[in-house]
Formats: sequence, C-alpha cells, structure tokens
Amino acid sequence: MKNNKVYPLKPAPSAANFITEEPSFSTSITQKPEEDDENDGWWYSEVIENVVRLVFSLKVFIMLIVFSLVVFTAFSIWITSYLMNSEASIESSNMITKVTLEKVSTLLAKELILAKKASNLMAFHYHSKLLDENNPEPLRIFQYSMLHYFQISNLNLALGNVEGVMSNTHVLLLTEFPCCSYVWYQQNSTSNFLYSYDVDMESGEITKYRDRVYYNVSSVDYYYKSIELFKTYPEGGFGDVYSDITGSVSLYYSTPVYNQTLWPKEKKLIGISKANYLLRKIFEYLSTVRIMDTGYIVVSEYKTNYLIGASLAMPPRNIAERPHAYNLTDRNAGLLMKELDNRRVVDTNGTAVSIVVLGTPYLVCVTEFQFENIKWKMTVVIEENEVKKTVLRSTYIILGVSAASVVVGILFSGLISVLISIPFNTIQRELKKIEVLDLDKVETSTSIFTEMKAIYSSINETVVWLKEFKSFIPESILSKANENSNDKGGMSKDTATNASAYSSLVRGMSKSSRRSLNGVSPAKINIFGVGFIPQYCTVMCITFPQFKDFFGNDEQEFSSLISNIVVNVSTFSKLFKAECQMKSVDEYLIFFTGSPNETIPPLEFAIKLKNNLSPFSYFEDPLIVCFGFAYGKILKGNVGNSQVRYPAQFGKVIKKAKDLSTLNTFLKTDILVDEEVCKRLHEQYLFLPVDRYRQGDSSKTENIYKYVRRNEVFEDEWMYELEKKKEIDNIVAFANKFVQIFSLDTSLIDLRKLQDDISELQKEIPTIDDMVIDGLSQLIDDCINLNVHPSNYFATVKREMTKILAGKRI
Repeated sequence: MKNNKVYPLKPAPSAANFITEEPSFSTSITQKPEEDDENDGWWYSEVIENVVRLVFSLKVFIMLIVFSLVVFTAFSIWITSYLMNSEASIESSNMITKVTLEKVSTLLAKELILAKKASNLMAFHYHSKLLDENNPEPLRIFQYSMLHYFQISNLNLALGNVEGVMSNTHVLLLTEFPCCSYVWYQQNSTSNFLYSYDVDMESGEITKYRDRVYYNVSSVDYYYKSIELFKTYPEGGFGDVYSDITGSVSLYYSTPVYNQTLWPKEKKLIGISKANYLLRKIFEYLSTVRIMDTGYIVVSEYKTNYLIGASLAMPPRNIAERPHAYNLTDRNAGLLMKELDNRRVVDTNGTAVSIVVLGTPYLVCVTEFQFENIKWKMTVVIEENEVKKTVLRSTYIILGVSAASVVVGILFSGLISVLISIPFNTIQRELKKIEVLDLDKVETSTSIFTEMKAIYSSINETVVWLKEFKSFIPESILSKANENSNDKGGMSKDTATNASAYSSLVRGMSKSSRRSLNGVSPAKINIFGVGFIPQYCTVMCITFPQFKDFFGNDEQEFSSLISNIVVNVSTFSKLFKAECQMKSVDEYLIFFTGSPNETIPPLEFAIKLKNNLSPFSYFEDPLIVCFGFAYGKILKGNVGNSQVRYPAQFGKVIKKAKDLSTLNTFLKTDILVDEEVCKRLHEQYLFLPVDRYRQGDSSKTENIYKYVRRNEVFEDEWMYELEKKKEIDNIVAFANKFVQIFSLDTSLIDLRKLQDDISELQKEIPTIDDMVIDGLSQLIDDCINLNVHPSNYFATVKREMTKILAGKRI
C-alpha cells in the first residue's frame, strides 16, 4: 500500500473549461441628429462622457504610465550611469594605483630584506665563533650557501679596525660578465694582496687560482662609508648604490662586526659584514608591471633622481651606468619627472594629481617607499584620456540602448494596455458571481498568455476549493447568501455589498485550509474528499487521570482549570504546527506529521506543556498530567457525504499512545514513549526502559521508555559535566541489564545476578522509581519459581494495566 493512496467514497466533481469571449471596446462618438434640435444637450453630454471615458480609460492610463516610466527610466539610467562610471573609473584608477604601489612596495621590501638577513647572519655566526678569519674554508662554504639561499650577488667579511689597519678580507661574489660564475677573494693579515679564485657554482669548491691585486679595504668607499653609517645606525643599514668589483650596479647592506673574543661584553668594532643585491633584479621585475594600457611606474632616489627601476623601456647604457629619471624618453616619462620636480611634488598622499605634458593630461600619484634607512620615490602615471575613454564608450552605449528602450516602450505600452484590460473585465464578471457564492454559474476561462492563464487558473482553482468549502459552511449563511443573490440576479452593487461578509468568510476558510496542506498540491490529495489517506505521524495522548474522579464538587474551579488546560494545549498545538483533538476534558490527542526527528521534536511539546501546567492544582492536590508517545501509520480523512463531513483518524498507533498515557498512572511516570519514538530521539533525550508492552491481540512485544531529561551536558562546570556523564553511563548500563533480562540468551541462573546488578544501579540513578525495580525483582522471582523465561512477559492495557507471564495474568 502506498503512502499517498486515497480511498474515495465519492469522486470530487471537476470543473469544465470554457473559453470566455473577449469583450469589445468602442470609442466612437454618436453623431448629432439633424432633425431634432432638442437633442443638442444630449449630444454634447455624450461627447463629454466619451472624452472623459477615454481620458480615464485604463488602456490610456497604462499607455501613459508605461511611456512615462520608460522615458524616465532611460534618462535616469543614462545620467546615473554616466556619473557612476565617471566616479567608478576614477576610483578604479586610484585603486589600481594603490594596489600597484602596495605590490611594488611589498616586492621591494621582500627583496631588500634578503641582503639584510644574509649580512646579519654572517655577523652573528662570526660573533658566535662559528666562523673564523683564520680558517677560510668554512667561511667560503658558508658564503657559498648564503649566496645560493638568499640569491644575493656578494657576501663580504672585511676585518680591520677603525684606524684603517688591514686584517682580513674574505669575499664571495657572483660575476655576470663575461659569463656567470662565482669568484672568491681572500686576503689575510700577512699580505697586502687580494687573491682571487674561481669557484664551482654547483659544489662551491675552488677550481683554480686566478690572480692577485694590491688591495686595502680601509680605503674602499663602501668600507669607510659603512663605518660612518654605524654612527647613525649602530645595528647596520643600507649604503649607497655603487658599482662593485665586477662592474655590476649593486645596493649593499652592512652590519658591524665586533671582536669575537670580547663580544658580547664589549663591542669593539673590527670590521663589517656586507651583502650586495643587484639592482638589475628590480629593473627586471618592474619591467613586467602593467598599469592599464599606457600607465607605468618609476622608482627613483629622492635627492639624485637616479633610477632604481621602472616599467619603461630603458635608454642604452653600460652595465656600470645608472640611468637618470630625466633621461627617460618612453611615454614622455623624463619630461614628466622633471615637471614634477619643478612643481616640487614630493608626495600626493595616495591621491592622483593632474599634470599636462606636451598636451597630454596625466594622472600622477607620488608616494614614498621606506625600508630601514632607505627612502625612495615611487611615481605611478596613468593617461587621463585612457580613464575617460572607458566612460565615454559606456555612456554612448547606454544612450543608444536607452533610446531604443524608449521606442520599444512606446510600442509595447499600447499592446500591454490592451492585454491587461481583457482579463480585468472577465475577472470582474466572475468575481461578482463568487461574491454571492453563486459558484455553479461561474464560467471557466483560459488564455494563451501565461499571466492571463495563471489568473484564470487561480480563479478556477478557487471556485473548485470554494465548492468544497461550501459544504462546511452552515446552512443559515448559505440561505441568506442565496436570498441576496436573487436581487437582480446577484449582480447589482447592493447585492455584492450585502454578500461581502459571507464571501470574506469563505475566502478566509479557503486560505486557512490551503495552509493546512503544508505545500501539497490539491491535484495530488483532496483533503475535502470523503475517504482516508495513509499517513505516518507521531501521536501524543495527554490524559488527566484525576478528572475521572470528579463528581461536581466545585464546578466553577473545575471549569477554570479546564479552560486553562485547553488554552495551553491549543497554543502549543499552533506553535508546534500540530493537529489537536479534544476527545474529552481528560483526554487530548495531538498529531505530528512526519518522523519525530524531522521537525521540532514532539517531546518538547510535552516538556513545555508540563512546565506551564505545573502551577495549577486539582483542588488541593497537584495536577497530574500523563503523556504517551507512539509513532506509526494512521488513516486520516473525512467521513460523511457531500452535505455533511467530519474529520476522522484511526489506527493502532493511536490506541498505543492512549495505552502508554494510561500506563503512566501505574508506573508512577509522567512521559512514556514507544520504541519507534525512542529510536528516533535517543540522541536528543535520555530514556530509561521501565516495562514491556503488547497491544491487544498483537504478537509483538516492545520495550517502553520513560523520559528522563534532555541529553545535554553543560561545559561551564567540569564537576557538573562529570556527574552528568556518570549518570548517562549508569542509565546505559541499566538499559543493557534490562535488555539482558528479557533476552533469550539469558538463563534463569543469570537472573539473580542481573537482579543484584539492577539493585546496585538503583543507588546510582535517582531517576529509577522503586516501583520499576520492585516490579523487575518480583518478575524475576516469579520466573524462577514458575520456571518460565522472562521473554514471555508483557503488559497490556484494557481498562487497567495487566501483566501477563506465559499466558497467565500475574
């Protein structure tokens, strides 16, 4: 049997489809009769009436509105897009400039720090006595590894003193001309000559001796400039750009070297540790930077304007020559840099300034790059015409599109006005019939257009639903509606006004009933048809056992209590989107569609309702509320005929929920659930098995469970968390013992041990009632005495709880 199958007792009538003729419109003016002068006033009034009708016609109004809207929208879009594009283009160029400057600054800092790290690292190794000038072999290997790792061109350890007395010089550098190779220079304290050797680039080993030259490091500019630099920057810094011994233009970083015997107690300067970085790498990187189509960046020194790098074509030069910013010829860069200096533009604070050079306007942004003791000038240049070119192109395109939109809007405004007026007349005619519930005279309409077809379909569907709802409306209301519909065929304004109250009621019932379907199409399930639908749901039965003993002692107090209970149950039913049925004052059935773990757990309904009802009392006694939960399939639908229908539900799961609610009284519990509900909610709540249950003549026996609490552990107090975890472990242990008692693998000999184990667990679990433990103990005693296995035990409910063991009542 499929879940969505319906068992109809009477088929629902289907509405026939008819095509409504389109009404015709006439705007012709009646001509004046020539033979009757008394009709002059009539003719004039008719002309005025037709003109007024034409002016206030829906078609004309729609045409004017659509035309005005199209023109206003097109003009607004064009103006707005022009202003926004202009602003966006400037913001975009500023953003590109900002990103470029940040990217170049990051790259420069990333590259320059390599020379600093290499120089500091060699000085640190020397101070730590890991390197020694008298042992050149480890020093050369160290320098070789540093050149490979940091990708620098020169690493120099020059030891002397501030008076200029030469001690040692050890240099490993990369020479690029005439070919790329490593050369190691060595000079010890006993010689005035600097010896050079070729070094293998793969292994770092000396391959051959080259030559020697007279060399005094104290007289070399980078040495004494480094000594002077240490006075301002004691930890070291970058020196000026210079041409090294190989002729390559380099930038160096120097670190002070102290006497390793006295360091760190005394810092006696004896030399420098120097690392060179080739400016060629900065030139190569900046040459790849692209800023739009014509933009470029220039990095130069502040005082001398010598280039550090640029994304331009460099003028021809020797390797040892440094180009000047004024000598740049590509894209008028040299003239622009000179103009900036003439205007004394040092820093534009991240905003672009406009400068015209040779008739070409440029947007220029100048900012400072600072790293350690280095201060360079970064200049980003973008042609202003390139920025405006994009704005003008987009503006012309939008202007053309706007003009085309206006023309198309004029044409379509007339068509739309005609198309919209057609369904209005049809809808008006049919709604007059619906307002007085004259549903049999409503004609079914259709159209080839999607929107009109949707409107007609909605009306047809509404009529079908109203016919179904009509059977639920009291006869007195229908009789009065029919009386009103007899006045002028039910089409006059008075009739429509008198029937509006009844049609509002019907529409309200229609909306409410549609929501009850939870998105199910009426084409699939007709909830108003007579018959039943199989449906899986969770059934909760709420009983108040104390009310059975009420004999009319205080009707007013009892009535107030019942009213509070009904209000609470009804409110929570709406909150949890559940269906509530009041069977009697002491019994309520709540139906939750679907599995318990698919939506808000139904158990929350019982928990919150129990808390809300806890302040109430049954006269002088606390109010007792019992909840029974069961999950399964029920048959749900309507019984009756086309005139009288009543909702109904039935199924074994409803009887099970009632039985579990009744068992609460005998087991001294509040909330009992069956195995299906426990299986679906065991991760969210803690349950404790309390008994075994069999329904009626069924052969299936299942465990029933008592709700303990929510399965949550607070993490704010570790001691509380530990206690709750221990409680959970004990509940799990009790559940396992409970299952073992009724397991076929458990012998009668093992029952005594299980009986003792459960008694011990009772001391650890305060939520286990004595009645449950006593019942299990008595059951074990009966099984041993009767020599019957506990698996033959179950409890059933007829009028009261009955315990059955091996077919006999115990």
